Amino acid sequence: MQASFNSHSNFAKATSVLVVLVIAFAAALIGVIAYMMNASFAVEQLRKDITAAQREGVELHIKLSEAASLEYVLERSQGLSYIEIESVSYVKKPTSSSVASR
Repeated sequence: MQASFNSHSNFAKATSVLVVLVIAFAAALIGVIAYMMNASFAVEQLRKDITAAQREGVELHIKLSEAASLEYVLERSQGLSYIEIESVSYVKKPTSSSVASR
């Protein structure tokens, strides 16, 4: 009777340990899955942010190109009351000049 009680007690201990290990494994697995899902959402958000930043970069590049175009510069200069130069004469500066220049 004593041997039967010991084997039943050992079986109960082994079963308890096995149940605890299975629960611990399941909890760890759920934790890993939750972490991976969170990381997946973070990666997806970063992809969206990158796409938005690239789109904004293209828009800024277009605006910069428009602002630097000759047509835009001439249009803006007309609003500043500049006088158009009709002819320009360049004077060649002597190499040994005593006049200071920038």
